[in-house]
Amino acid sequence: MPEVKWASIFDEVLDHPDGADDNVIEAFLSTVQQPLSDGELAWLNDIQPEPVRWKIPDDPIPASYLSFLRWSNGGEFRNGERLLQFLPALDAVHGVRVTMLAYGVPYFKPGILPFAFNGGGIFYAFDMRLKAPASGEFPIVAAECGGLPGAIFPLADTFVAACRDKRSIEDLRDEEEEITRPMCDECGEYLVCPECGRRGPTSLE
Repeated sequence: MPEVKWASIFDEVLDHPDGADDNVIEAFLSTVQQPLSDGELAWLNDIQPEPVRWKIPDDPIPASYLSFLRWSNGGEFRNGERLLQFLPALDAVHGVRVTMLAYGVPYFKPGILPFAFNGGGIFYAFDMRLKAPASGEFPIVAAECGGLPGAIFPLADTFVAACRDKRSIEDLRDEEEEITRPMCDECGEYLVCPECGRRGPTSLE
C-alpha cells in the first residue's frame, strides 16, 4: 500500500501515544482473532450471553490499520465533526480484543471487528461479514456498542477513507434512519412498527 502520512490526515491531535513496535504488532496479530480461551470463557460466562458459541472474525487485518498502529498505538483524533478514539492494540483493559469481548460484539454484532469509539457509544469497525476484497481492505461500518439497539451502517470503503471523513457518525446515522425507516403511504409519517403499521411521531428521537 502507498505510504500514508498519518500526521496530515487529522485536523486535531488530542492524544498521540507512541506507535506499536514490531513485537507489539506481531503479538496483536497472533492474539486478536484467536478463539476464546478457557479464561476468557470463564470471564464472559458471567457477563455476556452464550460466549461458547461466538465466532471471532479471522480475516487478515488490513495493512493500512497496521500502518496506523505503528504511528499511534491508540490515541484520540478529530477531523471536522468526526471524533476517533482508537483502541490500543494490546492493552489489558482498553485493547481491541478485550473491548470487543467485553461489549459482546461477536454476539450482538457478529462479523465486525471494532477498532475505535466515536465518543458517544458507537464503534468504528471493520466489516468482515463478507469475503475480503482483493485490495485487502474491508469496508468500515459504525455500530451501537454491545447490545444497544441500532443497525450497523456503512461509513467508508477503507480505513484511511474513514479517518479522512469529516462528518460526524451521529449525522450519518440519522441520515441512514431517515432513508430506511418505513413511512405511511397516506400521511407520510414514520411508522413505529412496520409489521403492525402503528403510526408514531415524525421525530427520529
